[in-house]
Amino acid sequence: MDEVARITASMEQATGFPTVDRMHRFTAEIAEKHPATVSVSMLGSSKLGDPIHHVRVGDGARQVVVIGSPHPNEPIGLLTIRQLIRVLAQDTELRDALDATWHFVPCADPDGTRLNEGWFDGPLTRDHVARNFYRPPSDEQVEWTFPVHWRGRRIGAPIPETRALMRLIDATRPQLIASLHNADFGGGFFYVAGRGDAGYYAALTALLDEAGIPLESGEPDAPGARALAPAVFEMPSFGAIAEAMGGPLLTGGSTMDYSARYGSSVLISELPLWIDHGPARLDATHGQDLEFFTELLRPLRLSGRSPFERAITDALRWFRFSGGQVWPSVIRLRCAGMLLRLFADEPASPEIEAARATLTPVFERWCAEVAERAPGTLVPPHRLAGVQAGAIVTAVTRLRDGLPV
Repeated sequence: MDEVARITASMEQATGFPTVDRMHRFTAEIAEKHPATVSVSMLGSSKLGDPIHHVRVGDGARQVVVIGSPHPNEPIGLLTIRQLIRVLAQDTELRDALDATWHFVPCADPDGTRLNEGWFDGPLTRDHVARNFYRPPSDEQVEWTFPVHWRGRRIGAPIPETRALMRLIDATRPQLIASLHNADFGGGFFYVAGRGDAGYYAALTALLDEAGIPLESGEPDAPGARALAPAVFEMPSFGAIAEAMGGPLLTGGSTMDYSARYGSSVLISELPLWIDHGPARLDATHGQDLEFFTELLRPLRLSGRSPFERAITDALRWFRFSGGQVWPSVIRLRCAGMLLRLFADEPASPEIEAARATLTPVFERWCAEVAERAPGTLVPPHRLAGVQAGAIVTAVTRLRDGLPV
């Protein structure tokens, strides 16, 4: 049996991504349909009271944790997990061959995910995503609020969603943690624990080749990451990232930092929604964009109640730190889209209306530039899910066969 080919071939067609409520319904229905194989329990609740579910499938020898939506603007993992649960619940032969106990967290950040759902059903264009975009500030992100120690300091105040994952990791002591991510543009790549070999890394990148997704050829987005093979990088620890950044700018550690106590291997899949056929930078000017947003916000007296206010403040902090080394055309669309949503959240005032009137035509011009000059080619969502699922099964088969991961 070629387990990887079997799982990738089983991906159902999809044109968008499931919402939080659809995931809740799906997990309840499949547990009811396969009660001997699938169970659903609550790990905890989000800050706003949404349940964070733990879906257990099978009872094999190795413990595998799979985390969806650790960053809520990255929904490929929602689809990947839905497809994996469906196949593993139905395909007894495949489930037995992989010999794992699967622990799925379908949606690690339901609050943030709900704020992105406006674009999940499409159209999957850059401007539509930007108009419905939300990414929480660093200290409200599941993946970057695990407690760590660095230079004698304890850093990281776990949010409720992170504490839920900590409980699952402590209870399962997993051999593998797969955290599912995606980007906007660029190529696909993977972060791993750095314990594998050339065969493992080649198998991962072969999945990208087979799906027609170019390999990421630039620098990874995690400072301090070490290249192990084309499009495969060693995931740096919190300490390595802090050293590379000149200080602890992150607000906490990752799942890898926390699970290191159990010797867990990690696999982080980073896949693009769009294949970039041209420069995504366009005519964006980092300094001018940053000044534009700063001056737009300066006279406003905001309520402090909107999640978009906290998100914008943090996004501009990273925009300032990046020095233009990230795609300004992507970042400015994200910031502008969240700013317009912030203005809609705030009580009406002449100052808010003036800021909205200033931002709207600029945002529309940026959207038009992207649509004309750098729209990218959308990768079908089920193809992205197939790569993530195939990568996870690749790692699991190697663990089963005693090979390094």
